[in-house]
Amino acid sequence: MSIGIQLLILLALILLNGFFAMSELALMLSHKVRLGTMAENGHRGARLALVLAAQPARFLSTVQAGITLVGICTGAISGAALSDHVGRWLLTVAPTLGPMAAPLAFVAVITTVGYLSLVFELAPKQLAVAKPEAIAVVVAWPMWMVAAIVAPMVWLLEKSIYLALRLIGHHHKAPQTVTEEEVRAFIAEGVRAGALKPAEGDMMTGVMRLADWRVRALMTPRPDIEWLDIEDDAASLLLQLRESRYSRLPVAKGDLDYLLGIVQAKDLLDQCLEGRPLDIRAALREAVVIHGNNPALGVLDVLRSSPLHLAIVVDEYGSVQGIITATDILQTIVGGLARPDADPNPQVLKRKDGSWLVDGDLAFDMARDIIGLKGVPASEGEYTTIAGCALAYLGKIPDVGDRFDCGNYSFEVAAMDGRRIDKLAASQRVEDTEEPLAGEFGS
Repeated sequence: MSIGIQLLILLALILLNGFFAMSELALMLSHKVRLGTMAENGHRGARLALVLAAQPARFLSTVQAGITLVGICTGAISGAALSDHVGRWLLTVAPTLGPMAAPLAFVAVITTVGYLSLVFELAPKQLAVAKPEAIAVVVAWPMWMVAAIVAPMVWLLEKSIYLALRLIGHHHKAPQTVTEEEVRAFIAEGVRAGALKPAEGDMMTGVMRLADWRVRALMTPRPDIEWLDIEDDAASLLLQLRESRYSRLPVAKGDLDYLLGIVQAKDLLDQCLEGRPLDIRAALREAVVIHGNNPALGVLDVLRSSPLHLAIVVDEYGSVQGIITATDILQTIVGGLARPDADPNPQVLKRKDGSWLVDGDLAFDMARDIIGLKGVPASEGEYTTIAGCALAYLGKIPDVGDRFDCGNYSFEVAAMDGRRIDKLAASQRVEDTEEPLAGEFGS
């Protein structure tokens, strides 16, 4: 066989090795959702790519079998045939080399082939990283054919690998599904890449947050509830209705725990327009009652079926804890809705010195995400707000100036509203870092 044909075969083997490396990386990095969308649009290559990706062990065995065969052939051609040709050429050019010509030729051929193999392997891999789905749908057909050709070898490899894993005590486990953290990372990446608008990313994150919360994390707490006392006189009730910003109000007798029902302002307005005296009892509607520990996502069905889209939240003793409405759910997903009388101060404010001023009633996980609180797991029902976190750490009703450390932040009670924590100041703690040992990076 002439040296020209050998060089062509060697170049083809090097390119084939790069093709296998590119195919492996492209299919492993491709997003299944994107491939699924392409397959639904009639792309046959995408359908094959999904089939290959659904059997990663078999696909990887196919790729490894191809790479191994290519490596063996490349070594045989470069180590024997080409080295012999180069050795004879060296003796022709420099006869004085004598016995050294063969080793020098071998080293030169192996070095050159190794360099070219690296270049033509890393370059396709870079391409696969940049455009995994586009590459995957192109290489799917050739890889499918290769898989069919080397199927007996792949079967033997799978059985051998399974046996080897059993010998070392490893048992096969089902592949991990996509985790919530990965979904959040995909959303963040979509926003950074411009595929999603920031508002869309916030809404998706809000829906996921809603699935994690309990009802009591979203409700209007009992101290903030505006309610009507049936024992008040008509003038006081009318004044309260006129000044209230709500269209639906709970009605109780003397105390909110003695709840009678819900009244709608429109029903009372109808009484006045018809010239009838104000009659709260006649306008009462039955209140929907739910437990505060119910999942927030599940309350959507309750609010949807309620004509008032409102529910009273109680604890295990039947005492009223708060009120939740459809607006509370919507605010969690799309953010707060502006009201004319709304507090102009945001719930989280970053100050000039880098510290934060946080409202006590801000949801704990939202505060954690906004300020970058690390090293603190989810509350798992112990508390839902940053004020609840402060109470859990301090173990008492705090005074202004009380401090506690939580994760990588130091918190200070900045303002109190009676027995409630109104504001917290948060500043990141500076941890002492160890000096690098001599001889380590950059020393």
